[in-house]
Amino acid sequence: MGSTAEEKQIVIIGCGIIGCCIAYYITRHPSFVPSLHSVTVLEASQIAGGSSGKAGGVVATWADPSCIAPLSHHLHTELAKEHDGESNWGYRKVHCADVDAMGEAVGHATAEQTVSHFHSHTVSEPNNADFPSELDWIIPDRILSYTELGDPTNTAQVHPYLFTHTIARLAEEQGAKIILGSVTTINYKQKGGAAESVTYKDANTSQVHELPATDIVIAAGPWTQFLFPTAPIKESRNHSIVVRPSRPISAYVLFPELHPKTPQTRIPPEIYSRPDGTIYACCPSDTDVPLPETSALVAVNEEVCNTIYKDISSISAEIRNGEILIKQACYRPIVVGRNRDIGPLVGRTGIEGLWLATGHDSWGISNGPATGKVMSEMIFEGCAQSTDVSSLDPRLMLGKSGHAKNMDQIPFTSDRQLCTTLSIDPIELVLRRSSNLNKPTFRTKKTTLPGQPRIGLDDPNIGNYLHQELETPDLNRLSPYLWLVAKQDSSHISSLSHQIIRGRQIIITENPELHLVWIHDRVYIKPIPKYLLSHAFWNFYLMSKNSPIPEPSRRDLKRAAQGFLRSYAHLIQHKSDFSLAQDAKHRLLPAKTKHCEFIRFITEFEHLSDHDVSPRYAFGELRLTRLNFWSKVFLRRFTFQKVDGQYSAYFARFYGPILFVFGIFSVALNSMQVALAVQPLIQLSDSWVVFAELARAFAICTLLCVALVVLFLVLVMLALCVRETVYAARDLYRKRMSRRKTLSKG
Repeated sequence: MGSTAEEKQIVIIGCGIIGCCIAYYITRHPSFVPSLHSVTVLEASQIAGGSSGKAGGVVATWADPSCIAPLSHHLHTELAKEHDGESNWGYRKVHCADVDAMGEAVGHATAEQTVSHFHSHTVSEPNNADFPSELDWIIPDRILSYTELGDPTNTAQVHPYLFTHTIARLAEEQGAKIILGSVTTINYKQKGGAAESVTYKDANTSQVHELPATDIVIAAGPWTQFLFPTAPIKESRNHSIVVRPSRPISAYVLFPELHPKTPQTRIPPEIYSRPDGTIYACCPSDTDVPLPETSALVAVNEEVCNTIYKDISSISAEIRNGEILIKQACYRPIVVGRNRDIGPLVGRTGIEGLWLATGHDSWGISNGPATGKVMSEMIFEGCAQSTDVSSLDPRLMLGKSGHAKNMDQIPFTSDRQLCTTLSIDPIELVLRRSSNLNKPTFRTKKTTLPGQPRIGLDDPNIGNYLHQELETPDLNRLSPYLWLVAKQDSSHISSLSHQIIRGRQIIITENPELHLVWIHDRVYIKPIPKYLLSHAFWNFYLMSKNSPIPEPSRRDLKRAAQGFLRSYAHLIQHKSDFSLAQDAKHRLLPAKTKHCEFIRFITEFEHLSDHDVSPRYAFGELRLTRLNFWSKVFLRRFTFQKVDGQYSAYFARFYGPILFVFGIFSVALNSMQVALAVQPLIQLSDSWVVFAELARAFAICTLLCVALVVLFLVLVMLALCVRETVYAARDLYRKRMSRRKTLSKG
């Protein structure tokens, strides 16, 4: 950014914990000179009005991402020592644990009720061996397991609202200025395109002002997308409550997994005891309500808040007998198309003078100080000095000019599309109304959907058609249980050439529910519809507000299409795979598609995370025999997909097992018959004694061999079932632990 002796006008957009920490560390940087450098923080509603004031407040070295979490934990400790964090924002070291607990099934518990009153079914005996005695505000009989995630050496806690306000005040004391006003525009120079100022509307006077700037830092959380649309940021809403328990409780942060799951749908809540005597609890995110203009307009769903209280009350009498003080909601900023373990976007955007510090997801409070520290170093020294944050560089997600590569828009650019026959007029986002017909009129080279001559572009049922062609509602319903069917890995997909090596025949299907479903010696694969290769199709039907497909159907279709195409990034990895896909026998790809062009296109989908696709596509290949079995349980259907077209073929599957059982019983009965038949021979004549004894011994040995064979087969089957169940359960547990860490409020 040039010499630190140069005049700098630094504008920070957003007065949450990230913006406040950036202002704090800038004003305390050795190069900061108040006469040369100004720091202005613009906030649309109020300080800590968003998730910074409504978070849980865990601070941990084991937080995500690992490149800044340990540094931030250290800085939290330093801040608490320097500014009396214990008194000013409730800083303290805590234990953090993952807990399996039995909650009540329906209604609220009373103090006199016991476990048997809540559960008519048999439950596992609690394992309290590792359950700490200090955690006396959780009913011990409800605990099934206790696994510590963090202890006072690596985990701490702050009150987010108080912490953010204190850091904001300390920044102001050193020269930072906080203005309540909504930023409407970031202004750029005509020559060179550098950011030069921001336009904002004052919250008190409603007057519009322009504020010059040499450096603009967008730290607006999920509202970043309003100011810098190319930033790959989306929002996710979380509800939380604050409860005053019936008595003071010990310092613990808990992530309970409540059971039973039925008849009530359980949420995995989080419980934070605070030093001010209250308890904070929250639940996983939802996307039911779009992001409002400001944090002051966030809608709260009372029913969700009541569900949180109901569930956490079922494992604690202190909570049950307490009082709800606050019901609230907030939006977290999530980086689109990036593994959530990697972290936020911190650094240059590729546009001179414009910086990003956003996308911290659940770890904003925890990683706020480290973000502020490295941002101050970048602005004054040109690069981060305290830790390596190269993996958080926004330019990894943006082009050199600051345009998003992986934003929540069309996954591929128009120059990489493989279908150019659809060219919808972009002037009015494709839709124009005819003067004499109540139908959309298209300026396009085609009047039908590419590759589908029966479906007109103005067909009012095009949304239903796309739903049938792309979505997998049954598998989405089964997705919470698909870990019983397949490996919990979306990349668990063999390439086309490897499918052949495994002895599988590739069967073409147009049913999206059967895509990547396999049984015995065949695998079902759906060809890529030609229209999915068209940028214009995505731009209008799946992205535009003028699309004839309403929300949320449009969003669901987009996620299904992204998951479907992402699967082809695994199916076609080599030239041999591409040749198989182009083979006249399969025709998985449209004719005349070139290998190099297809690879350029399909690689754009490789970056998509499971969050960006339908729940079904969080898994790869699915075994049909297991789908048919579990469909009886979860879908209440006899089969997921019929395997046999005739009764003769259906019953033929049982011939082998029936003959095996028949053979076993025949051998056993014959052996017993021989043993009985030789007995008279022994009594009849001594000359037959030896033969009779041998025959009887042989019959007994035969019975024993039959019994051992049957026992061996049963044990092998049980061993295989147990091995696969344990493997799937461990994988599920690892994913749940990862989710717990991500969902915890930072």
